Amino acid sequence: MASTFDIFSEGRLELGLGAGYWKPEFEMYGIPLPDHVTRMERLAEAVQIINSMWTKEVTDFSGKYYTVKGALNNPKPVQKPHPPILIGGSGQRLMKCAAQFADNWNFPVQPTLTPEEYGPVAATFDEYCRQVGRSPKEVVKSMMFRCIIDKKIDRVREKVKRLKPDWESLDVFMKRLIGTPQQCIEKLNAFKEKGLEYCIIHFEDATDFESMELFAEEVIPALK
Repeated sequence: MASTFDIFSEGRLELGLGAGYWKPEFEMYGIPLPDHVTRMERLAEAVQIINSMWTKEVTDFSGKYYTVKGALNNPKPVQKPHPPILIGGSGQRLMKCAAQFADNWNFPVQPTLTPEEYGPVAATFDEYCRQVGRSPKEVVKSMMFRCIIDKKIDRVREKVKRLKPDWESLDVFMKRLIGTPQQCIEKLNAFKEKGLEYCIIHFEDATDFESMELFAEEVIPALK
């Protein structure tokens, strides 16, 4: 499925993977929720199989959870050697898996961090990369932000009160991407200084295109 998507999108696929954690997602589809260690081990095996089937004519793999023999995947993706693999999540096991197999490690929207708190996390990830023989520069460090933006701060506060009243504390304001375009630029630049290279934005008022347009017109150009 991913190979086909990469072909008809003319090489625009970035495959995002995670170990899964939210119990209701498993329950709604009747899928057992394994323990944390099992989920991480399964993810590591799955990534190896996917990578191999994207790059080799025939894939053989025998793991603790998954085994394939003579597995074929044709036609191959457009992107070479393969589409980028993004692994999202936090915690030691997940970060070590991303350091070994990912092209992009994405720190999740939860837990939220200040730039000062993110710096040591990014440094730890770089060390995990070196431990498996990879340069930290080989893996993009990204982060997901939940965003509320407006040209005027009083309108920002109105939106917060309407959309996320539990975000009104100063602590949340510091850790979320909340504010005017200039405030958002300053916050993202602060994360950039701590090692962040790429961000994924979740707009809380996504049905109101004005927020996305404002971000695209004023924030993105300032970060390029």
